[in-house]
Amino acid sequence: MAPAVFRRKPTAIGLKQGEKGKTMDLITVTRDEGLKFKIRVRDHVFTTDMAVDEGGMDGGPAPVEILGAAAGACLATMAQAYCDSRGYTD
Repeated sequence: MAPAVFRRKPTAIGLKQGEKGKTMDLITVTRDEGLKFKIRVRDHVFTTDMAVDEGGMDGGPAPVEILGAAAGACLATMAQAYCDSRGYTD
């Protein structure tokens, strides 16, 4: 099975006049075995799998757990960036 690759279209943000954006692979998802998948994001690789009682081998967090973690990290990052921009400290 070929990996699923999600691409981003070229963007003009951060480019100087006349420069062209480049398309880059953001996320590649490849089935390992069963319900286990390898996910590559830039130079980072991690595994997702389902729990044994859900038909997986528990080789990594479930996709929904990664989704929840990503949403939490996104919210925390944005809150921290806001606090940093206003001079608030931990």
